[in-house]
Amino acid sequence: MQKHVTEFIENLIDDANPRTIDFAISLFRNKDTKLYDLKCTIYELLFKLFINNDISLNSLYVKICHSQHALNVMIFNEICKKPKFLSDIKYFTLDFDRCKVIPHLPIPSFEYSPSAITSNKHFTIYFNSKKNLSERNLKYFIKSQTQLLSLTLYTISSKVAYLMSALKYCSNTLTSIEFNSCDFNDMPSLNGLNYLIHLESLQFKHCKGITVQVFRPLLDISTPLKIKTLTLEGLSIEITFIQSLFQKIGSFLENLGIHLGIGRINIFEFHLFKLITHVRKHLKYLSLQIRNHRQPCFIESEYEQQLRVSSMILTNLGQILPDTLKYLELKLVIDPIKLKIFLDNCKHIVGLNSLLVMNNSQNDIIFNVLKEFVREKK
Repeated sequence: MQKHVTEFIENLIDDANPRTIDFAISLFRNKDTKLYDLKCTIYELLFKLFINNDISLNSLYVKICHSQHALNVMIFNEICKKPKFLSDIKYFTLDFDRCKVIPHLPIPSFEYSPSAITSNKHFTIYFNSKKNLSERNLKYFIKSQTQLLSLTLYTISSKVAYLMSALKYCSNTLTSIEFNSCDFNDMPSLNGLNYLIHLESLQFKHCKGITVQVFRPLLDISTPLKIKTLTLEGLSIEITFIQSLFQKIGSFLENLGIHLGIGRINIFEFHLFKLITHVRKHLKYLSLQIRNHRQPCFIESEYEQQLRVSSMILTNLGQILPDTLKYLELKLVIDPIKLKIFLDNCKHIVGLNSLLVMNNSQNDIIFNVLKEFVREKK
C-alpha cells in the first residue's frame, strides 16, 4: 500500500494542507490499517518529499507530541542532514502545550546540527505549564538566534522563568515581546528583561499577576525605553505597574490597546484619562475595550456597571484625544446620547480615518449617530 500512498503524496507538493492530508488518510485507510500508522506514513513521505526537492522553508511550526516521538526523531534526523531546508526560516514555532511528557526533542537536534536555525526572526513558544522543559536546550536555542526580532511566549509560568536570562544574547535585535495567557503569580522578577533596551512593542494578552515586582527589571532600564506599541489585555494588572510603565514610555507611545474586564473598573474610573493625557503626544492608534467579567457585583448589575463606566468614558475621553490620532476602536456598552457627546468632542481630530465602534448594549441603536458623524466629516 505504501507505493500507492507515495504516488498520491507526490501530487501534494502544491497542496500540502491538513484537509488534503486528511483526505489521503480516508482514501487509503482500511480495517487492517491503524489510523496512527497511516498518518505517520503520510507525514513521513510528505516530509521526505520536501527534503528531496531541496525546498527551503520560510515558516516552521513544530508541535511536540509524545505519541509521535518516533516520527519526531526521524524528522529531526533528516533535518540535520539538509542545512538548506532550514536556512531561510523566518518564523519558527515550538508547541509543547498539549504534550503529556516533554521529550528531549526537538531542541537537541538543532543544537548539535550544522543546520541550526540562525535566520529566524520571529520565535513563538507554547509552553506546557504543568511540565518542566529542558533549561539548557531552550536557553541554547534562544542564544543562537542572532537575528531575532520578535518573541511570543504562551502560558509561561514560574517553571520556565529561567528563559528570560537568555534574552541578553538577542537583545541587540529583539524589538518585540508578547506574553499570552501567562500566569505571573508567584513568579520572581524577570531579570532578563533589563537587556531589552531596543524594545519597541510590548504586549500582554490574557495574562494574570502583572505587577511592578515581576517587571521591575524592565522598568529599571536606565536608557530611554522607546516602546511604540503597548497592549494591556487581562483581568489581573496592577495599577501601579501601568502607571510606572506609562511614565517610562509615554513620550514614545504611538499604539495603545487597553482591553480589561469590568473587574478592573477602577482603572477606567480613576486613572484612564490621566494616563492617556500622559501618553497623548504621539498617539496614533487607540483601542479601548471593556469586556464581560463574571465577577459578582452586589451594588448593580454587570450590564448597568458597564453602561455607567462606558458613559463616563464617552463623556470625558473625546476632548483629551490628540490631533495625531489616526485609528480609534471602542468596544463599550453605549448610550447613543453619550456617543453623540463623544463624537462632538472628537471634531478636533482632523486626521482620524478609521473609527470602529462595537456596542455591547442590549439595544444597539447607535447607527444613526454614527451616520450623522460621518456625514459631517465629509
